[in-house]
Formats: sequence, C-alpha cells, structure tokens
Amino acid sequence: MIKTVINNLVFLNSLGLWEMLNFFLVIAGLVIGSVYFIRKRRVPMLNIFTSYSKRQGGQNYTSLINIEFRNFTGCSIAICNPYFKYKELRPDPAAHRDSYSGETEVKFVGVNGGGLTEIETFLRHKESTATWIPVDPGHSDEEVRSILNSKQVGILYFTCVWVTKKPKVRNLAIRI
Repeated sequence: MIKTVINNLVFLNSLGLWEMLNFFLVIAGLVIGSVYFIRKRRVPMLNIFTSYSKRQGGQNYTSLINIEFRNFTGCSIAICNPYFKYKELRPDPAAHRDSYSGETEVKFVGVNGGGLTEIETFLRHKESTATWIPVDPGHSDEEVRSILNSKQVGILYFTCVWVTKKPKVRNLAIRI
C-alpha cells in the first residue's frame, strides 16, 4: 500500500504536477493579495464632482479645480489625510506643497466657515463639502478644461472612514 502511494507520487513528480500546483498557488496568492492591498478607486454613493473656476481680485489663487464630496452612502463618513499629486497640469507656484514628494495639501472648510483650514472633515448622510486644488494661472482655460474632462489633472488621495458600529477604513486614490 505505501509502496503504491510512493510510486504514484514519483509518477506525478515526473509529470511536473507539483511545479504546476506551486505556480497556481502563487498566482492565487497574488490575486487575493492585490484585492486587499491595492488602493480602491471608488466608493459607491460617495459622489465626487469636479469643475474649473477662475477668481478675480486679491485672492491667493486665481485658477482652481473645485472638488465637491457628496455623501449618499447611508451612513456618516470621515475624510482624512487628503493630498493631491499633479499629473498633466502644473500647480500654482504659491501652492502649499511638500518639496520632496510633490504632494499638495488639501484642506476643508473650517468650523467657522472662514476658509480652508481643516485637514479632515465629517459628512453625515446626504451632506456635502467642498475643497479646491490650485492650478498654475499660466494654463489657458481651454487647456485646463480639456485636461479636466480627460481626468488627467492628477490623483486625489485620502482615507475614508465609515462611522458605524464596526468602523470600516479604506484608502482611496481618485483620478481627477
């Protein structure tokens, strides 16, 4: 009996079954691991609306990409640790950025509503909030609009926390 089992294992080894089994286990591990570790690109019913605008007068930035978050997820969420990396457009020279990584600060409206001062925000179901990304005013309006329509401005990174009995956390990377 034992000799038959050993002979069968030797025969399977000569066919290369163990190498094929090992290969499929590695592929399955890569697929399962990528599902858990790759940043998600969308949350159902967390709607993100973008638009382009210009401001006149003595404001810090004159050319802006406006970003509005609308929460229709059915529960409250917190948006934390936001930052933006430019792709096709140049940032405004006065934008607050990390010199080493090129990440631009993203802030939300403060408690008193006096400007963008907060680095995280809390949205109840059916609430919305807005922020903006400064763009180099040297870009033409047509250029900015075409790049915004093709979603090549850059990537907005943030952490989304669902405030429920069992909080759920997800890191997101949204192409703007």
